[in-house]
Amino acid sequence: MQKDMTRRLIETSVRGALARCQQSPGRAVRNLVDLGLNFSRGKLQKRLLTTIQTMLCNPDSAYYELVRDTVAHVDNERLLRFGVNLGYEGCTKGARKIRAIEAENGFNVPWALSLTVDGGLAGPAAKRYREIVRQGRGLGIHTFLLNAADDPAPMAALPETAEDGAFVLFLESGQVTGGLIERLRDVPNILAAVHAGPGAQQACARLRAAGYPYAVWGQYADPAPILSGQWLESVLPLHPILALLCPAKSCAGEQQRAVGDYVRAVRERQQYPVVAMELKQDLLWIDDIISEDRAAAYFDRCGDLHTVDGDGYGLGCNLFSADLQDIFRRALPHAAAAR
Repeated sequence: MQKDMTRRLIETSVRGALARCQQSPGRAVRNLVDLGLNFSRGKLQKRLLTTIQTMLCNPDSAYYELVRDTVAHVDNERLLRFGVNLGYEGCTKGARKIRAIEAENGFNVPWALSLTVDGGLAGPAAKRYREIVRQGRGLGIHTFLLNAADDPAPMAALPETAEDGAFVLFLESGQVTGGLIERLRDVPNILAAVHAGPGAQQACARLRAAGYPYAVWGQYADPAPILSGQWLESVLPLHPILALLCPAKSCAGEQQRAVGDYVRAVRERQQYPVVAMELKQDLLWIDDIISEDRAAAYFDRCGDLHTVDGDGYGLGCNLFSADLQDIFRRALPHAAAAR
């Protein structure tokens, strides 16, 4: 990967800050946020880092416990690569490109792309998925959410071909095998997300022992266990960096927004040593900061597009038969252009 000078400076500075976290986590993380603000050029990155900066003024913040645990158990180079890819490539360079493409072409480009891969990555499909990731990066997308419908190990091939991307691999606990751990050893730009169900304790322990950063995820139809705090408290013993909540198809929009509001309030109160996200609501919130219209794109295992409202689209919006730019032009026009 050919790196620009700004990225080289960021990596050098972040690497030093992560090393200092071992001695003084609180001071080092505050310096790291200040450093990020100095390099920030985009609206999204400035807004996120300013919010974090304000939070860290609270000496009792549970996030300090999260920082201490993370730097003690996660390989620094993996944190560096994933974090810089997400923050610099995605929130700064990528966001700038997305805004430029949207302004010039009159269609929306989502900040993140979600793909469910069926049957692993073999044959012609492997080439097509690599091409879709390449097209996404060309449009400014650097964050990819990968859902493994089968063996997840071959999916490591996608991050390997996009070294400036940040990939989140959603897994069932039984998929976190010794073979997968070994396969991901040389893939530093990937974050494993383990389903917080039976077997999660063992799966997370394997990732933790290997020094890999990881998240946990859960799907909800009934928001009650989340709004009561029960779900978040249940995942704390797993020591994840992120706790991701995904709404079921049966979950009403009003319920999803209630969970999104709750998650944002939890983050503001800084009461848990984990960063909680309602995945759909937070991705839309980020996209709303980047551009005028909110947009989301999820491709199911057949390659069909689904957007923020859950609507599916026909053959003209299938990633095996059309390019991303043409799909977005058809399905995600700017609001003004669609009227």
